[in-house]
Amino acid sequence: LHTLYRLTGLLRAVLRPAADRVPLAEELGIVEAYLDIERARFEERLAVTVEADAAARAARVPPLLVQPLVE
Repeated sequence: LHTLYRLTGLLRAVLRPAADRVPLAEELGIVEAYLDIERARFEERLAVTVEADAAARAARVPPLLVQPLVE
């Protein structure tokens, strides 16, 4: 059930109207949702660490900039 909620959140984020720039923290939230889904599939075979300090998380980036890199 948790995975289904994460998928729903991911789809909402991807389908929202595109903004010019969004905070990196928001992008990392989308990536975390995607990784949660992948963890459900791959279990202990997938281990990912995301490190970004507060200044980096506040930076504004183009929407869906990070997602293709993670995939």
